[in-house]
Amino acid sequence: MFSRLSRFMALPKHGNVRKFSAAPTLLHKQVLVSNGLGEQLPIGVVEYLRNKGATVDVMGLNLNVAQRTPELLKQMQSKAYDAIYCCLEDRVTQEIITCSKSTLQVVSTMSVGTNHIDIAKCKEYGIRVGYTPEVLTETTADLVLALTLATARLLIPANKTVYNGEWGAWSPLFMAGKDVHGSTVGIVGLGRIGLAVAQRFKGFGCSVLYCNRSGVENEKGKQIGAVWVKEFEELLKQSDFVIPLCPLTPDTKHLFNDEQFKTMKKDAIFINVSRGDVVCQDALIRALKTG
Repeated sequence: MFSRLSRFMALPKHGNVRKFSAAPTLLHKQVLVSNGLGEQLPIGVVEYLRNKGATVDVMGLNLNVAQRTPELLKQMQSKAYDAIYCCLEDRVTQEIITCSKSTLQVVSTMSVGTNHIDIAKCKEYGIRVGYTPEVLTETTADLVLALTLATARLLIPANKTVYNGEWGAWSPLFMAGKDVHGSTVGIVGLGRIGLAVAQRFKGFGCSVLYCNRSGVENEKGKQIGAVWVKEFEELLKQSDFVIPLCPLTPDTKHLFNDEQFKTMKKDAIFINVSRGDVVCQDALIRALKTG
């Protein structure tokens, strides 16, 4: 949870976010493992915390996401916890952070994103927020490539056809799908994962375009041959595959809406590996229905 398992962001009442790598003392600290993690923690996490002197309570895993926040609040009200260890589907709300018996010092999440945590309230109370950058960068990039190949080559429909006993005589274009090699891939957000994804597609001989929040060319992207496109709309127009890899912020919420889907090529393939709210789901449904 601490120095070996996450990076900490100190959220002081004033000033910029600071990062800490040194683990605070855990002697006599009360740690709560949320119901979104339960007993599914990586091997050794609880033992590590206990060996450092912490008392660790592990909530039972609850697969019903709607019940997690009320249960987490109830547990927090039952004892003065110093730390919460959670995952991306656990909502660490203002009410949880400020509940009467809380002595909360740390909220640590087993995710890169922190949009499920009330960061503003943590900042107000000087609570440290831990997250896990770089841990799954390459793994996530592998998944992006897998999703792209599966979608382009119609692997899921083809698989269902075989299992349903519907695979008939061969025909030239049956389940042929679309080439990935030599295509143009547009990446929205060239951070750590974006760079790893770009490297993989370069191996397929793809032209990789990208745009980013900074509005300037990424030097690492330039080194691997990715081409910076200043205008978001231009990236959408040129890309055969569009892959959002940006964080969810107020600026990126519903970044993909009706206008963006209309700007894409008619046969473009959209692979969203960012947070769901980066995409307006209703607009996506309309685009899929209308083509």
